[in-house]
Amino acid sequence: DPLLTVNGISANYTTSKLFVDEIAGDSIPLSIEFKPGQSNVTQFEIYTNLNRRDRADVDANSDGYPDGVSGPDGATITAGDDSHYFKAYTMTSSGGGAYALSLPAEKTGAFRLTARWKVSGDPNWRWYTNGGANRRDHAITVSPKDARDIRLYEINVLNIEATDDTFANRSTIEDMHNATGAPH
Repeated sequence: DPLLTVNGISANYTTSKLFVDEIAGDSIPLSIEFKPGQSNVTQFEIYTNLNRRDRADVDANSDGYPDGVSGPDGATITAGDDSHYFKAYTMTSSGGGAYALSLPAEKTGAFRLTARWKVSGDPNWRWYTNGGANRRDHAITVSPKDARDIRLYEINVLNIEATDDTFANRSTIEDMHNATGAPH
């Protein structure tokens, strides 16, 4: 069985939640490791739209739809091709049938990540998310640091100036406003 991990966590239908300050140029590395579980692997790549939100509205394959809505067949994209919403990245062998890659998370957005590989004698890509094993892409959500540090407060307007627990005597949003002539 293939095994894909991101920062040491299984990438099968999991999420990495990251926070960056784009203006300050923050970059959080994602350490990706892939073990296809097969011999005679000739190519091994990560396929993702990480940091590529600016390409979501591009129609690189000219099918009449933005690539963020209906992207091109992933098998047609070669490693390093920067013209599409998704991009393939070549991994490096780390020995023992494992391959590694580090990618920086630098832009906010919601992204996907998967792996693909080829074996000797077969020109077709094999995908981590294929094969009937119910494997799914890894999700990466990158949010602004300000969102992580935000403090939200909640008040129940029905209780602010309620006189008893019946609906007719509960408060309203108007009760929060102390302007002259405002109902109390």
